[in-house]
Amino acid sequence: MAIKKDVVILLGMGGPDSTHSIQAFLKNLFSDRDIIDFHLGNIGQKILSSVISKRRAKKIAPEYEMMGMPNGGSPQNYYNNQLIKLLPKLYHEKTGVEADFLLGMCYFNPFIEDTIKTVLNGDYRNIILLPLYPHYSDTTTGTTLKRIRNSNLINKAKYEKLIIINEWYDNNMYNNAVVTRIENAAGKLNCTLKDIFVLFSAHSIPLTYLEKGDTYQKSIVNHVEMIATKVKLKNYAISYQSKVGPVKWLTPSTKDTLNDLKNKGIDNVIVVPISFISDHIETLIEIDHQLINDYKKANLNIVRSESLNEADDFLHAIIDIIS
Repeated sequence: MAIKKDVVILLGMGGPDSTHSIQAFLKNLFSDRDIIDFHLGNIGQKILSSVISKRRAKKIAPEYEMMGMPNGGSPQNYYNNQLIKLLPKLYHEKTGVEADFLLGMCYFNPFIEDTIKTVLNGDYRNIILLPLYPHYSDTTTGTTLKRIRNSNLINKAKYEKLIIINEWYDNNMYNNAVVTRIENAAGKLNCTLKDIFVLFSAHSIPLTYLEKGDTYQKSIVNHVEMIATKVKLKNYAISYQSKVGPVKWLTPSTKDTLNDLKNKGIDNVIVVPISFISDHIETLIEIDHQLINDYKKANLNIVRSESLNEADDFLHAIIDIIS
């Protein structure tokens, strides 16, 4: 009797597939009180999300076009699709079992709810849920898994084992991949790491979640200490980026931190997007185009460590995490 397939669902926020869908994506995102609560109630949140998404979509459409993807969509979509294309072969080599790899996104296609319908129509040995966030937060992994619970997957699907991976920033193969990119960035600066300042930039979250016990910041700090120990860093700091909306967010901001470093004349800086696994608007535009370009205008050396995207070492790390 043949062994049943496994199914691995890679979970995330998703991204617009064209400039025309930016507003719809943002409205879905800002309407979700589990990720950003404007404390206006459901109706107030929906009204404000419509206003913000319309204004922001118009503002950032040129930035999406700058990233060079067909129709001005998010590069994240391309890299996510590369993952589900390339991972099945490696999974079979590692486990001896075939697996379907599917995407399930919160705020744009393919939506989690649609992916769950596909799984419910199948007959799998194991179901593995892997949020594409290395660090757990109620705003990301938490909201994603809430959708899983609401979908009745756990009660209705046919499977032997359900495996849920809440966070994976401590995976050794993943961290080796991050270290490799930091070392490569040091090579671009033509410096040794002892002479470089490394700024770890993580996505910020609203402070209200930390006040409720969200462990995200603690995980970021733990992760950075792991990396710093691996490469024996002497000069490094943590900052946060991508704040949106009127609520208070986790600080210090990456922009303010880089401004402080620039004003102090600190040369040879590596920015490490520590909570991001692939290139998208936060890395290509916010870090590269806006923040790093401004730093370079002061004639100071600065680079960003490359994203993991669909690189071979990252693919093997994912297989190690899920198997």
